[in-house]
Amino acid sequence: NYTVRPKPNGRARLVDMGAQRVARSRSELDSGRTLKWNGWSLRRYFAPNRLPGGEVAVPNNLLFIFRYGNEVQVRVKRAKRRDPGAQWQLDSRTLSAADGPETVVDRSRLSFTEGGQKTDLQFDQGMAGASGPPASNDIRDRLGNMAEKLPGRGPVRRD
Repeated sequence: NYTVRPKPNGRARLVDMGAQRVARSRSELDSGRTLKWNGWSLRRYFAPNRLPGGEVAVPNNLLFIFRYGNEVQVRVKRAKRRDPGAQWQLDSRTLSAADGPETVVDRSRLSFTEGGQKTDLQFDQGMAGASGPPASNDIRDRLGNMAEKLPGRGPVRRD
């Protein structure tokens, strides 16, 4: 079972977009939370392709399911009576336990609302083995977006 199933390999990351918006320099950019098992757990050996959200510091009512071919799916767990858990959205579509697994692709926006506070995350598979900030095209886009928000500035060319 353990040797045959696909496992999280650390390529996929969740980047906190709130931290990206307030970053003032390249060194302050969020490099992301890798989707991989942390620590020791029996669940890790019996179902190695199913990673609970609590392992990557997001609410535990989300489950990441890894498939062959670098495919990652997300599934919302059923809510308990006392604790409804976080409300999840994938690319502005609300996810629920009845929907079943949804496949996430590179640059998908994943957000959750918990306790009235919304947190935006971006799923990223393009940072294989990198421990630093995202690629320069991402930084150029973010700087262009910030420049467009400045008062008295016209549209920014992205060539």
